[in-house]
Amino acid sequence: MRNLGPEPDLYNTFDKWLRKLPGGLGMATIAACAGFAAISGSSVAAAATMGTVAYPEMRRFNYSPRLASGTVAAGGTLAFLIPPSLGFVVYGMLAQESIGKLLISGIFPGLILAGAYMESCIAWLNSIPIGLRWWPERFLSERSWSP
Repeated sequence: MRNLGPEPDLYNTFDKWLRKLPGGLGMATIAACAGFAAISGSSVAAAATMGTVAYPEMRRFNYSPRLASGTVAAGGTLAFLIPPSLGFVVYGMLAQESIGKLLISGIFPGLILAGAYMESCIAWLNSIPIGLRWWPERFLSERSWSP
């Protein structure tokens, strides 16, 4: 069984601050992925860690499985751009380019991509009417007892 750390308190705080925004926890998850990417530098480690931490918390706040897993998967890819990116280090060694310049060149695109992911999370939820946001889960749960 998973040991509950600070994640429930952290996501409760995110929910209280970002409740008014559609996809607020999704945006907080992408920001957390960007922060973890700046620490780890590995897309696989970022996706695995945020998948075990963020996905259950987003499901606890009734986010659809598609949105929760898509948010975590998209956020995990940020580690390839945001320094210290292991991909840039390997590319710099193979292509004999300046690793420092490669790492610096990934900061701005990484932040733009994180912002675009946040914006797409908002756009996705704004495209669905409020009363129908969880209709696929409702439909699938009712399908088992319908003739």
